[in-house]
Amino acid sequence: MSSAVRFLLAVPPAVLLAACSEAVPPPSSGAFELQFQGSSNVAGKSCNIQTHPVQVGAVTDAALVSLLKDTVNNTTVSCSVTGDGSFHVSAYIRQDPSSVQIDVPAISAANTQANPAPGFFSVTSATTQKPFSSTPEQPCNFFLTGTKEQVFAGRAWLTFACPVVADVGTDKYCAIQTGVIAVQDCDQ
Repeated sequence: MSSAVRFLLAVPPAVLLAACSEAVPPPSSGAFELQFQGSSNVAGKSCNIQTHPVQVGAVTDAALVSLLKDTVNNTTVSCSVTGDGSFHVSAYIRQDPSSVQIDVPAISAANTQANPAPGFFSVTSATTQKPFSSTPEQPCNFFLTGTKEQVFAGRAWLTFACPVVADVGTDKYCAIQTGVIAVQDCDQ
């Protein structure tokens, strides 16, 4: 019997399996909370949708209360946070009937409320029933508040405010007063 065969017979099977498999990354998780504003910031345009909160999981600018994992309790979380210093954040969180999608091309710790990062935002709720999205002319503002929020490769915790979210098809122009989103275990 060759020494290679004796070695393989002497090694426990669990060790051999561990050496051949890669660690499975944890599923992405996330949460968001926001206040949909039932008024318009666009002259001559109306909202006609009541002010209401929209939430999946539980997060504030001070605490990650309950981030929901992808595929658990009919939740979908898909996210990517890439970069080094300045990060591209893309995220989608859904638990029917509510969902949020964001795309922030460049954000860092330097982006405060006074110096926000512009980005795309879209929300759907039981009240809106359709997506309301930021417009290219008036993007959503993303920023970090206090000492808890952060953005690193693979995770982001951000505050946002959107002067305009619109359902252009119905000519309704509303706003997002304030909101918070957190995602982790994202593609990096």
